[in-house]
Amino acid sequence: MLRRRGPFPVVAEPSSRGNATVGTAYSAGGIAFTLAAGDKWTLATVDSIGNFIACVKTATDGSQTPCAILTDAANATYGPVTTGAYVMGEFNVNAITFDPSWTPELLTTALRLYGIFVKGSVSALDPGNLVQGVV
Repeated sequence: MLRRRGPFPVVAEPSSRGNATVGTAYSAGGIAFTLAAGDKWTLATVDSIGNFIACVKTATDGSQTPCAILTDAANATYGPVTTGAYVMGEFNVNAITFDPSWTPELLTTALRLYGIFVKGSVSALDPGNLVQGVV
């Protein structure tokens, strides 16, 4: 049997969550555990890679964590549909649709962890031509 002494990298898509060290409590990104020498465990996996459901902040099944923005409107009322999703980028908060359980400020903070930056609109006008206070 091959044994690794650590530290052990903890990775959750899309990026690393740091290292876990034997005997030290680990807690980051919604994952919490402590490894003891000789520990064994089973990892349960879900066969739903690439499937997304609407993010509702008050959910408790994992869908309360936003991690992507769909490229198009998608209606999955009658079953799964295929559409693209952005997993990183910068987006205008006024141009995306999200569940009313979220405020723009909370959604901005939650998505930032995944490299998705939500911002208010920025004018493309030359700042020299703007009258102060009027946009």
